[in-house]
Amino acid sequence: MRRIKIINFFKKHYSMLIIGASILAAGFAFGYMTSSALSVKAPPAESGGEGVFNGGAATDSPGAGNTVSAGESADNSEVIDKSANFVYDYIYSDGVTVSETAGAPAFVVGENENELKSSIDGWEIASFSADEIVLQKTFDEKSGQNYVVGIYNGYIAVYYEAEDGGKPLLKEITDMRVDALSANETAKLEQGIPVTGNDALFKLLQDYGS
Repeated sequence: MRRIKIINFFKKHYSMLIIGASILAAGFAFGYMTSSALSVKAPPAESGGEGVFNGGAATDSPGAGNTVSAGESADNSEVIDKSANFVYDYIYSDGVTVSETAGAPAFVVGENENELKSSIDGWEIASFSADEIVLQKTFDEKSGQNYVVGIYNGYIAVYYEAEDGGKPLLKEITDMRVDALSANETAKLEQGIPVTGNDALFKLLQDYGS
């Protein structure tokens, strides 16, 4: 009798039981998928700056803990500042000096005058300060800035100085006519006016053009 009641119960509520079982199954599946999704690991973040800071710990900045003022050494002598200018004077046998200016080489920054002397070869220190260092070197040869100012087809012209008695080589012809000059100045140009150095040449031509 009990068996019949159970069978009748299942027959009467069969559809309800199927729906309930389906809901349970769907709930279990959703829970499993959610749990699986949440358990996926995120890509590992960069650790400790490796690959960015070459794997090393950050070091103190240059000069940390140094109580010496900028531009001074421990013995209070001036040292080369990183923003200093180096002036290189090339002194030639004809009296011409060619100067070039450049920034301080990194390997001498922080050196005093005596330390710099041991870092250079063949140069003399003409002046030394934290902001500017002038070095000079003498050459036993001409500068190549040796000219003769003369005349070419009625215009003032510049020639390179002849070597070994050769013929002067034309460098440039100006737009200044000789017939506008005095007889005395014209005679000088016909003879040829020796000039040494680009600065001296520029000044002479400027004088003729004024």
